[in-house]
Amino acid sequence: MNNKFIILSLLLALVTSQTQSLTLCACSQLLSGDCIKMFHLNKTCGVSTTPVTPTVTNVAYCDKFAETDCPKAKPCTDCGNDAACAWVQSKCIFFTGCTPFAKTLDSECQAISNRCITDGTHCVEIDACSTYKKQLPCVKNAAGTLCYWDTTNNSCVDANNCDKLPATFETDKDCRDVISTCTKKPKEDVLIVEITAVIKHQKFNVFGINQKKLLAIGMELHVKIEFVIMHQPVCQLMMLVRHLELMEHAQQKQMEVVQLELHVLLQQFKHHVSKIIQVVIVIGQEHPVQIRHHAQDFQQDVSLNQVVVVLLMELVLLLMFKQLVLKNSSNFDCIWDTTCKEKTCANAPTTNNTHDLCTSYLSTCTVKSCGGCQNRTCANVPTTMTTNDACEAYFTGNNCITKTGSGCVTNTTCAAITLEAACVKNSSASTCFWNTASSSCKDKTCVNAPATNTTHDLCQAFLNTCTVNQTSAGFVQKKCENSFVLAICDKDTSSRACIWNGKCYKKQCVLASSATTTHADCQTYHSTCTLSNSGTGSITIEAACNLKANGQPCGWNGSQCINKACSTASKTFTTTSQCTGHISTCVANNPVTVNGSLTIQGCQDLPTTCADRKSSENCEITRVGFPTCLWVSSSTSCVEKSCATASTVGTTGALSAGGFTLSGCQTYLNTCISNNTADGCIAKPSSCSSLVSSNCRDGSKASGDCYWNGVVLINLVQILPQPLTTVIILHSINAK
Repeated sequence: MNNKFIILSLLLALVTSQTQSLTLCACSQLLSGDCIKMFHLNKTCGVSTTPVTPTVTNVAYCDKFAETDCPKAKPCTDCGNDAACAWVQSKCIFFTGCTPFAKTLDSECQAISNRCITDGTHCVEIDACSTYKKQLPCVKNAAGTLCYWDTTNNSCVDANNCDKLPATFETDKDCRDVISTCTKKPKEDVLIVEITAVIKHQKFNVFGINQKKLLAIGMELHVKIEFVIMHQPVCQLMMLVRHLELMEHAQQKQMEVVQLELHVLLQQFKHHVSKIIQVVIVIGQEHPVQIRHHAQDFQQDVSLNQVVVVLLMELVLLLMFKQLVLKNSSNFDCIWDTTCKEKTCANAPTTNNTHDLCTSYLSTCTVKSCGGCQNRTCANVPTTMTTNDACEAYFTGNNCITKTGSGCVTNTTCAAITLEAACVKNSSASTCFWNTASSSCKDKTCVNAPATNTTHDLCQAFLNTCTVNQTSAGFVQKKCENSFVLAICDKDTSSRACIWNGKCYKKQCVLASSATTTHADCQTYHSTCTLSNSGTGSITIEAACNLKANGQPCGWNGSQCINKACSTASKTFTTTSQCTGHISTCVANNPVTVNGSLTIQGCQDLPTTCADRKSSENCEITRVGFPTCLWVSSSTSCVEKSCATASTVGTTGALSAGGFTLSGCQTYLNTCISNNTADGCIAKPSSCSSLVSSNCRDGSKASGDCYWNGVVLINLVQILPQPLTTVIILHSINAK
């Protein structure tokens, strides 16, 4: 007892020896969450002289703004995540997010907050590309860099390589502004030909092709040629000079070496062509281009007014064609044999006089009796071929099989094959087998199996899709209902599960026990099942996919239950009319190949580019913010309406002969004018100097007007037929 008293006394002494100190904190020591009187605009804390009632300052902050002043962006960089406002229902309010607003246009979402864009159904926040679940908002991410819609995986990804940049980019600069190593992809293979004019410290005399009016002109000039593109679309030579500018020196200076910087262009185009040959044409030397020099009628110091240069191009052109593998518009190889021809067996040189020479020329060829090559057939197989493997290698694709003796015959059906060695596959690549009992070749199917196979194991050894029939006297397809004993009631030929209930059945949700009362039990039974609407038993998840708990519709996209969308429409839908009945913004799906024919199955959101629309059912649908597309029936393709499509026969609104006038082209598309030959439309140029009198009018330029003053001369390039002579006529330019 004494001990307890002593301890208690010591505790009392300790407590009485301590003193309590209460010191007020300075406002500067408080955090924003502890401060009652907080000045939010300058984020300082002050001493309250009157009672302060805490308020939600963000809401009050937004309330005071009119529409034009409503700060839809953060008012400062360190205002926290809650410091942005939104304009909603004619009021500036605290911004909580984009998704509550059902808006179908970017402008409507932007009017609410500049952090919002539409996905076609409601507003979504501008974020990383991977967060966009639909194609429409898949344009730019929060950092302002481009996104790309991957049509294979239906997902939005960063546009981080050249192939993912928008097809709408028109120029190399558009591409390089995004990725410095990219350039505009050309519409077809191109050949770059570099022309370097080497004219240094010398007088150079050039004469025209009109011998009656020879022009002998002493030239001192600087020629600038940006680049020349050689197209080979139909094995016909067509040379396009993109820009050829003649610059006249005011003081007849000495000639200079013209050094073209085409190596950059060559490097850029290298990624888009199968092969590039660089031909350097040297003016003033004999090879490879010869210039006609005439000593007579020599004139010096003539004012530069017109220069006609005749280039004998034959050597250059032969060099090009012999070294290039060119293709026509159908992507078919061309060859050079005095003229340009398609690379076929019939066009092979007659010097190919053996089977091996024809094979090295083209693997589908063999030699003709009189020299040259012909297409391989079973009938012209060399007699040296005596095996089935040799016949199949000679004419691939199950087309040829060996025959008695030597040579080959055309393969057709298993039943038509008479040799056991050739009884392998028919012309459709289906497997054959040799029936020893009947000494005949038959299709390898369950029904054709030998009668001696009387057990399930023997059936499986013959063909793994077979099982023994109910009488053990033949084979049948292994289906659940054809599995007559419990031991083999496991799965069918498509690996779908079977279940035994007195006999073998295909495992289906409706066969689950009626005692099943939870979704988990149904899933344990089969992954495609869920609890029936009655509360007992199972049904398929697809059958139950109708409504969410909040009453919003659901849909089955083929593999899972999701919010009702274009992808959940019935696969029996084949028209846009049917799809808009499902959801008003849906269009018919792109066709897919089913049993060898193109078929439309179901619906999709309208693709944002014309190239992604693959059917006349979804090509020419117009929507705000989408391009105008045209269906080209001849190529079964959807293209964006442009000046070039004005002459595409069969497209909507296409112009016909006589209609390619200045007004006709502008009516077709207001960015177009008629071309210089009035047989097509072109985009309005940035300069008037390339136009002629017929299309030099008010509004002819991309941003302004042009007028014809009667003295404007233009650059002209003429391509002459055989002999291969190119005449380049250079004119001085006096354009306004």
